[in-house]
Amino acid sequence: MFTKLQLKQDEESQRAAESEAKVESLVSEHISKMATEIESLKATVAELEFENSAIKNVLEMKQSEWIKVDSKKSPSIEIKTVDIPSETPVHNSFSTLNVEEPEEDKAYTSFPALDDDEKNMD
Repeated sequence: MFTKLQLKQDEESQRAAESEAKVESLVSEHISKMATEIESLKATVAELEFENSAIKNVLEMKQSEWIKVDSKKSPSIEIKTVDIPSETPVHNSFSTLNVEEPEEDKAYTSFPALDDDEKNMD
């Protein structure tokens, strides 16, 4: 009976050691992946800092050029606007429209009461 207990304890300790070894290998694997990713991110940050500084230098140069141009401007230059009248006459009248109606549609579009009113207006 003592041997059976001893065997069970040995098996359990062996399983515990194996599971602990697996956990340690997983942890070390994740740590190495994280370290690789951190190094990659550091390289990306360094590249972005370099690009940003180059862009900043270009913008500063352009700004200094604009300041030079702005200081050299002559204040005597004035922009004048001239209103040009429209030469096209505008007619808001329906009398200039030519409406052609086929004979067959007159029965549906003719309203005698309205036609009489229009004649009286003329």
